[in-house]
Amino acid sequence: MASDGTPLELLPLQRRQSFVIYLNTSIGSRLEDTSGYLAAINRKNLDLQRLDKYRICERHFISGSPTSLYDRTSPDWLPTVNLGYEASDSCSSTKDRVERYERARERELRRTVQQETEALLPTVTATVADRIVDEELRLIAAEQIETAKQYFKPRVATVCECSGQVKKLEEELAKSQDTIKLLTEQLTTQKQLQGTFTEECLAAASDDFVRCHTALPNFNILRAIFQHVHKMVPAGGITKLSPFQEFMFVLLKLRIDPPLEYLACHLRISTATASRIFIKWLKQMDIRLQDFIIWPERNALQKTMPMCYQASFGKKVAVIIDCFEIFIDRPSSLSAHASTWSNYKHHNTAKALLGITPQGTVSFVSECWGGRDSDKHLTEHCSILRKLLPGDIVLADRGFDIAELVAMMRAQLHIPAFTGGKK
Repeated sequence: MASDGTPLELLPLQRRQSFVIYLNTSIGSRLEDTSGYLAAINRKNLDLQRLDKYRICERHFISGSPTSLYDRTSPDWLPTVNLGYEASDSCSSTKDRVERYERARERELRRTVQQETEALLPTVTATVADRIVDEELRLIAAEQIETAKQYFKPRVATVCECSGQVKKLEEELAKSQDTIKLLTEQLTTQKQLQGTFTEECLAAASDDFVRCHTALPNFNILRAIFQHVHKMVPAGGITKLSPFQEFMFVLLKLRIDPPLEYLACHLRISTATASRIFIKWLKQMDIRLQDFIIWPERNALQKTMPMCYQASFGKKVAVIIDCFEIFIDRPSSLSAHASTWSNYKHHNTAKALLGITPQGTVSFVSECWGGRDSDKHLTEHCSILRKLLPGDIVLADRGFDIAELVAMMRAQLHIPAFTGGKK
């Protein structure tokens, strides 16, 4: 029923309130739901076939709106006010129904809260207990951390100092690694050089290689000379070099004359050992090889006389002489120092007279004299003049003033023009 007394079924749809309840089974799925609404409305002229066309406004509910469909205890579950008739249970006022409903709601709420509390109580208890345990553990951990700080505080400084030392050691290690790398490369080079002068290596080398390092024409001659000399060489101390390598070391020193320290370094021996090896072999080579220095017969010289000599001197050239000087250490004796001082070399030297044939072979080597002795004095007192034959020609440079000495042997002294005119 509308507020002006107009029956609900006669209200046009435009005047119905925005909040309405449909009287059909979509509101209540059971028949008693719809029957309760019909009984509360109490209208006899309702067409049950058109229930979906009827509306109930908000004025017929205590709170101004119907409650939810399943809240049957609510006084607004059905329309109860302003229905146009007196209810049979007049003793139950609207206020009483509302109060009973509120009390029921409170009891239900308390019951729900109690159930939820009982359900959450174990979880909350466990959570609180965990929090207590965690707090205790946190306090214990804090105490332990503080104790550890006090314990390790002096050690942290020590660790920092050790870190600096470790850094220095790492730098030294890097330098040592570089040094090791360099020494490894040098050792490899030394092994290669040392292995170069083995008998097997030189046997496989070319004649040019042998000639370059020893001045001998080929390996066969080199091996023959070695076998002739090494039998007389006394066995020295323990060295890393074989006898053949020692022999090659001496030949290399005589041929190229590198510093003794250089050869010792590359052969991985000490300088003192290298010096002893050189002296030991040099003495025996002088003894064993001096027989190979021979004065050739005149017929042999004339048969093989080079044409360049025949054009200038015929076939009478017997020898070409010259002196050579070798630097020596300064003697401690004053007389020895004076006798070995060379005004020409401005150094203490040992001087020897060397004679070669026109063919280029060594035919005479004198004893060593002091660098102070003149070429004339050395030629006069060595035995070379006794080897000359009448008619022989001796070639020398302008420093040899020995024409009279040679003439006494009925030989001739020739000084070539390219040396005689020098000042």
